[in-house]
Amino acid sequence: MKIVKARDRINKAILGAALTLAIMPIIGLLTGTAFSMGLYGINYEEVSLQNNPEQYWFVIKLETSVVLFIVFRAKFTFPLFDSIYQALLTFRDKYKLIAYLLLYLATPILVVALCFFLMSFFNL
Repeated sequence: MKIVKARDRINKAILGAALTLAIMPIIGLLTGTAFSMGLYGINYEEVSLQNNPEQYWFVIKLETSVVLFIVFRAKFTFPLFDSIYQALLTFRDKYKLIAYLLLYLATPILVVALCFFLMSFFNL
């Protein structure tokens, strides 16, 4: 099975989302002030080219790479991931109790344990 496969036609909905998100780095390049993808609140960030050029270019590169990845996804698909997702849905439908125990009990415990392990590993 191929990992990456070209679509027959470009997905116009995904391409439209990419073009909508492409407005942000274009505005940042035109005005000299880059703003992050978060809404006004916790994730919102505004960086000026004059005050902090390293952070400005980081935000512009990050937004551009997100747009390019979305454009890539408009033309290409990942059949292996799609088949894994379908297998997980089939497993969930067949064994609901086991799937929900893994999803709502085991996964949060493993994520918290991993966070504590990484914090102790890096002495945070």
